[in-house]
Amino acid sequence: MNLTTNGFQGNLPSSLGNMEIIEFLDISHNSFHGKLPRSFLKGCDSLIVLKLSHKKLSGEVFPEASNFFSILELSMDNNLFTGKIGRGLQSLRSLIMLDISNNNLSGVIPSWFDQLQDLHSLQISNNLLEGEVPISLFNMSSLQLLALSANSLSGDLPQAISGYGALKVLLLRDNNLSGVIPDTLLGKNIIVLDLRNNRLSGNIPEFINTQYIRILLLRGNNLTGSIPRRLCAVRSIHLLDLANNKLNGSIPSCLRNASLGLGRGGYIRRLFIIITFFLWEHLSVHFSNLCSCKMGLLSIMS
Repeated sequence: MNLTTNGFQGNLPSSLGNMEIIEFLDISHNSFHGKLPRSFLKGCDSLIVLKLSHKKLSGEVFPEASNFFSILELSMDNNLFTGKIGRGLQSLRSLIMLDISNNNLSGVIPSWFDQLQDLHSLQISNNLLEGEVPISLFNMSSLQLLALSANSLSGDLPQAISGYGALKVLLLRDNNLSGVIPDTLLGKNIIVLDLRNNRLSGNIPEFINTQYIRILLLRGNNLTGSIPRRLCAVRSIHLLDLANNKLNGSIPSCLRNASLGLGRGGYIRRLFIIITFFLWEHLSVHFSNLCSCKMGLLSIMS
C-alpha cells in the first residue's frame, strides 16, 4: 500500500494493526504525528517494507519487540523520535536496510547491531548520539553503508579492524572523533570515506590496501605531515578534500586529475551530487522472494 505524499493528518490509526497480510506500506511525507500504536507494532506480521519517513512521529524507536519478523527495509528518518535506540530493533533479524537518521535519538550506539547479520545499510546520522563507535560495526560481513554523521560521537577510531568487513561507504563527518586514522579503516572495498570536521590527528594513512576509493573527505581535522605519494597509485579517486588541516609540503603532481578541495572550495553542490550518485550506484540491495510486491528498490551490490 502506497499512501506517500498526501495530506493525511493526526495520529496513526490503531486499525493499521489489523492488516495482517500487508507486505508493503509507505505512508511517508504526510502530516501524521504522535507515537506508533502498539497494536500496529504487534500486528502486520507480514510486513516486508515499512516507510514512515518525513512526518512528525514521536516517542521511542521500537522500545519493545514487534512482530515484524519478515521486515527487510525500515525507514523512520526525519521524524521527532527521542530516547535511546530501542532494543525492539534487535529482534528484526531479517533487516537489510535501517534508516533512523534525522531524529532526536540519544544515548550510545548499541553493540547488538552486529547481530543483524543481513544488514546492508545502517543510517543514524543527524541525531544526538554520543560515546564511541562500536568496533563490531566495522567487521560486519554484510554492512556496506554506515552513516553516523552529525552526532556527538567521540573517542578514537577503532584500530583492530579485521579487514574482512564489507563496508563501501563510511560517513562520520561532524562528530568529535579523535586520534589517528588507522590504516585498517581503509579496507579494500571502501568507495566513499567522509571524516570531515572531527578532531583527527597524525598523518594521512598510506592507503596500502585501498583499491576502489572514489571520494576521500578529510577536511576540518588536525592532520599533519605531507600528502602521501602513495595516493598516486590510487587511480580511482575522483574527489579529495584535505582543506583546513595542518598539512605541509607540496601537492604531488600525480593528483592533477583529481578534484581537490585544499582550500576554501565552494563545491558542496557537486559533492552532494557525487555522493548521491555513488550511493545509488553501489548501495543497491536486491530483495528476493518478495511475492508480487514491486518495490523498485535496488539490486545487490556486485
